[in-house]
Parts: sequence; C-alpha cells; structure tokens
Amino acid sequence: MTFTLSTPSSRMFEIVLAGSLAFALSAGGAPARAQTFEEDKAAGDALFNGDFIVDDVDPEAHVPSAEARSQNPVAFASFLFQLGDKADAAKNRGDNAMVVKLYRALAAAVPENSVPFRELCKAYQAVGDLAKAERSCEVALTKRGVTPADFQSYVQLVVSMPGALRPAQVEKLKTIVQHLKTKPSTEAIARELESQIAKRPVDGYEPAASERRPTTADTTQSPLLARVKRLSEMGAKQLAIIAVSTLVVLIAGLFLTRRKARDASNDEVA
Repeated sequence: MTFTLSTPSSRMFEIVLAGSLAFALSAGGAPARAQTFEEDKAAGDALFNGDFIVDDVDPEAHVPSAEARSQNPVAFASFLFQLGDKADAAKNRGDNAMVVKLYRALAAAVPENSVPFRELCKAYQAVGDLAKAERSCEVALTKRGVTPADFQSYVQLVVSMPGALRPAQVEKLKTIVQHLKTKPSTEAIARELESQIAKRPVDGYEPAASERRPTTADTTQSPLLARVKRLSEMGAKQLAIIAVSTLVVLIAGLFLTRRKARDASNDEVA
C-alpha cells in the first residue's frame, strides 16, 4: 500500500477538479483562444444542463466514457455535481442503498480521487456491509487527496468489526501506523491507533503470558489457592517457622482438649 497525505478540502471541489479539469487539460494540445459570447453562454448552460444525465436506477452503468468526458469536460463537471447532490439528498432522507449506488458511480467517474471511496466506505457502513466498507476505506488510502482522518477511519472501522482480527488486517494496520509515525503532525494519531490495535485479539495468535492482560478469572482466586500461592513464594526459613508454629498450636489444642476431659471426669466423681 502506498499512502500520500494531503490537507482536507471540499468534497465537490475535489471531485469536480479531479474530473472535469483533468479531462479538460488532457483533451488536446491546441493553443487556447478567446471564446465568443455565444460559446461562453453555451458552456455556462452546459454546466447546469449537461448532456450526461444521472440514471437513478443504475447510475454506475451510465458513467460517461473517457472519450465522452474529454470531448465535453464542462458537461462532465455538471454530471459530477448531479451525482454529489443526489447522494446528499439520498443521505438526508435515509436512503442508504441509493447513497451506495451514487458513490459507486462517482468512484467509477473519478477513480483517482479518494473522496468517492471515503464516502462509499461510510455508505457501506450505513447499510451494514462491513466487508465492502473496509475495502472502500482501504482503497481511499491509496488515492489522491487522502487525509489523516481517512487513516483513523479505516483503523477504527477494522478494530470495531466483530471477531478476532485476521493476520493480514494486522499487517495493514501496522503499516499504516508506521507510515503515520514518520510525520510529526500525525505521530500522536499513530500512537492512539496503535493502542486501539493492541487491545484487539488476533485470529490464530496466542499471546505469551507476559503479554496477556489479567482477566477476572486470573485475579479472583479462592482463599485456598491464594494461600497455596503465598506458600509457594516463601523461602525455606519462613516455611520452617510456619511449621513449628502450626505444631505448637496443635500441641496446645491437644493439651486443652485432654485437660477439659480430665476436669469433666473429676466433676462426675465428685
């Protein structure tokens, strides 16, 4: 995994910049020329009434081709705006399944940008598909525009998933932590994430006794076991003292018992 940190920015600004301007700049090497009023007006109209329409049934299947985008980058920018606006509207009305569809389309439209994958990760979490959420968050970390918050979100998602962590997951998490430790601005985040990872069990891994945290069963012992443990930790001299003391107590008890029996016999004779 290759990571590149950047500063946070507006969602739609990143998407549109990554899409429309990239295709506009790569559309050809012809020198720029002054546009007429009619051309400027047509471009403005195209921005809000683009030729690329969002298909609400299957938006991902109707993402414009690379050739179509390069031929009409302004219309493509409008298409991205439509996708983003529709995703926000679906999110506000609680239609998480639709949010997933729309962000899958955005990810297909601008696959080099981290924003669609970041939002897709959240959408998959909302519908309860944690496996796809994990994958989307992981992909976001390899795209342009990734932020420290993306790393935090990914680690927190993985460590919050039910069951033990898989060894492959642990390796990825360790790689992320080491990457964040290389920058002073994210070192504190790395330490916190490292602490969260250490608290989770790993599938197929049995920690050594020195690494295990004491459990209730470990710390709550019966009085007998506690006494045996204390005896095992004592030296020979201490054990000898205890043995002599115990013998004295036994002899004293025997003496008192016999004395009580003799006194009772004398009372009967009298």
